[in-house]
Amino acid sequence: MIVSLYAGGMTIRDIQHHMATAMRVDISHETTSAVTDAVLDEVMAWQNRQ
Repeated sequence: MIVSLYAGGMTIRDIQHHMATAMRVDISHETTSAVTDAVLDEVMAWQNRQ
């Protein structure tokens, strides 16, 4: 879910808010950042695909 939201252009803060309100899951800033950092190259490639 985090990867999908990040790939869609949401910020880390937006993702945390969405997870808390829609999913009732509290994820720390550090965890969210670790997940997005781990997939950053793949997200950039997907966003710049033809």
